[in-house]
Amino acid sequence: MSRDIKLHDAVRAESRSPSGLRLEASRLTAEAIQMFKGEAPTAVAYCDLDAWLEGNDSEVRFWSQVLNQLKT
Repeated sequence: MSRDIKLHDAVRAESRSPSGLRLEASRLTAEAIQMFKGEAPTAVAYCDLDAWLEGNDSEVRFWSQVLNQLKT
């Protein structure tokens, strides 16, 4: 999802404040739910896994935050 539909720009995210990242994560959570419905947690988990496989720690933290918001 992160590379395919370009919902998230890693360069911008790294330069944002923690509160800015929370707002972006909230926005992405809503978009994932709208786009993927009940499969949103799975789609976001794949983004998190993709970031982890690429070794991008900031992206892993971001997608983990989105995933946590989906679970609550």
